[in-house]
Amino acid sequence: DAAYAAAVEQHLSRCCPAEEGPLNPEQRRCGRDFVRVAALRKEGRENGLSAAEIARNVEHAGLRHITMAIGAGGTGKSAVVHALKREFARRGLGRLLVTAYTG
Repeated sequence: DAAYAAAVEQHLSRCCPAEEGPLNPEQRRCGRDFVRVAALRKEGRENGLSAAEIARNVEHAGLRHITMAIGAGGTGKSAVVHALKREFARRGLGRLLVTAYTG
């Protein structure tokens, strides 16, 4: 993916911390859905919508309220979580709840 290659090159040229590196295309797709749900929730709250109305908006957008990130070690789950935390803070989307049933 050309956009990813360009983002990696830009990241390396800026000497940014490795943990803040760009997400690969699969990680970005996953992260976009998390951010879209959070943005819909924020927008709904700001517009005075009920929890049920916000839930309908999320479902209407083809998104899920809860997502489980699974994969073998080293596949980038933590990288996605850290990127989401930064993006949530940047956009004022609230908190990201992370739980684990192992480890």
